[in-house]
Amino acid sequence: MKKRCSKVLAFALAVIMAFTASVVVASAEQAETNSLSLVNELRNANGDYTPTIIVHGIAQSTVRVLDDDGNYLTTESGKEVKPFPPTADTNAIVKNVLGPALASLFFQADLGLSKAIDKTLLDVFKYSKTDLQGNPVYDLELERYETSLANLPAEKKEAVLSRMPLDEYAAVAGEENTYYFAYNSLGNTLDIADELAEFVQTVLDETGSDKVNLAPISLGGAIATAFFDLHKELYSKIEKVVYIIPAADGSPIVADIFKGEFNYADEMLYSQMLPSLVEGYQGYLLNLLIRILPKRVLTKALGSAVDSLANFLKTCTNMWALVPSGEYPALADKYLSGSEYAYLRARTDRFYQAQLNLKSNLVEMQAQGVKVFDIVDYDFPLYKFVTSWDKYNADGLINVESSTFGAHSVPLGQTLGDDYVQQNTYCTDPAHNHISPTRTVDASTGLLCERTWFFRTQDHEGTGRNDVIMKLCFELLLYDDIDNVHSDPRFPQFMDGRESKYLKYTLLPQAIEVRDSMQLDPAVLARLDAAIADTEELLSRGSDSHDRYIEVQETLENILIEIGVRQAPEKEPFMDQFLYIFFKKLSDAVYKMTGAAGYKDMNPIPKWFSSL
Repeated sequence: MKKRCSKVLAFALAVIMAFTASVVVASAEQAETNSLSLVNELRNANGDYTPTIIVHGIAQSTVRVLDDDGNYLTTESGKEVKPFPPTADTNAIVKNVLGPALASLFFQADLGLSKAIDKTLLDVFKYSKTDLQGNPVYDLELERYETSLANLPAEKKEAVLSRMPLDEYAAVAGEENTYYFAYNSLGNTLDIADELAEFVQTVLDETGSDKVNLAPISLGGAIATAFFDLHKELYSKIEKVVYIIPAADGSPIVADIFKGEFNYADEMLYSQMLPSLVEGYQGYLLNLLIRILPKRVLTKALGSAVDSLANFLKTCTNMWALVPSGEYPALADKYLSGSEYAYLRARTDRFYQAQLNLKSNLVEMQAQGVKVFDIVDYDFPLYKFVTSWDKYNADGLINVESSTFGAHSVPLGQTLGDDYVQQNTYCTDPAHNHISPTRTVDASTGLLCERTWFFRTQDHEGTGRNDVIMKLCFELLLYDDIDNVHSDPRFPQFMDGRESKYLKYTLLPQAIEVRDSMQLDPAVLARLDAAIADTEELLSRGSDSHDRYIEVQETLENILIEIGVRQAPEKEPFMDQFLYIFFKKLSDAVYKMTGAAGYKDMNPIPKWFSSL
């Protein structure tokens, strides 16, 4: 089955939560160049550049498990065992679950299925486990990048560039000014903050610079929260902070996991969830298959999985760093009230205090001359696995209030209302308009309202594939021309999301090559030239609508297909189309007629089956 990997990965850490693997992830395509790349636009700029440290998001570093002899632990097939994303043994999973699943299916009752799922999760996350001090139980080796890109071995440099689209930035600022701070995503938050402080000093010593820039991304935003509270002595060593979709105040998703609030709503469980995870007809087929179990058995099994995950995560301080500050006290009392958790609770309490201090710390930093910027996504729902999914305006994983340091927003489907008046909590100029075009966000209540850019309907995990976001981030780090959301008409405060890697790194370079190397009919050449010009113009700014972006991409692609250098997308096989329509209509009809009933619960049913 073809899965939407980002969402499944987001579900894997928290049966929902992978702060993704997200964020500014990019493939090897990012290394390609074209005539419109940021390198060519900015290469001629002169001047020294402040070294920049990327503080990555979840799962964007390599951590390996070591055996008793200090060697990398491997599976029977020779695959390296890693704590996160966990290395799963498929055979063991089948062995654990198959028997109880068949018994539960036959007798229509939970005959060990929940316990089997619990045991399976413990096995899958075995090497991810942390102790009562918040430290890994097993010996782990983190692959660190102790020096700049310029001095890294080729394989380590390639590893960094495969995770982050930094090559264009490094081509301007210099690889010697580009650094990547690696940490264990399931590590100890306060210790990681201390390691970041040491890394900052290493960069200062190595480059001879007086200051560094920091770019915290997603979970890296939580690391920065701890760092700014624990190491105020380094404020004078920071020139700029450019946040990218930061988990500044956690995520409701993580809080819901700790509360055990998985979305068991009938429509979600039997209609929406599986098709959102599995593309094609298979998602709707699974909607029909899960009805083999009664809902009480299915929800008990899922509840066991969520409870097991919460109990597993409760000793990981990086996961507590993703709990919103408003939810922390009650959840800490629930999970960390015993005397055996005293040390761990002291650590998580210390981070909670850093969360509460964050706004005052940022104010203090700015008073000392540090420029702080923020780039966020909005008008996208939280992933629907948790009960709070419809209560927030978000980017899939992080809600707007968290990523913007307090901007006011309303859930999707609602608006601020025609009579809503901008609050201007942090805006000193009442003439400024900080209300989004969709009237869903009042940015003026966010601490950094004058320096926060919003990208509408941009999914968290696709942020790194948005060329405008990357261009804005790089220009903020490289230059002082953009001081706030009013500085550059190319980057207004509210823009549309888009994922333009395919257009920028595949279609446009190919179109330019075709134009320069092939003998084309003059009329076709004129259309190609016009399409290239439209593409270059669109990629040079960020204010175009998503519809305009799609129009430009389709026009360029269609011309290349007409010329014969690209193939038209293959049509979905007839049988797949038929099966999709058939199982979708059948799934929808069964849900409409029976709601959340398992097959055994449906009436009428054979007497022999109901007597089981």
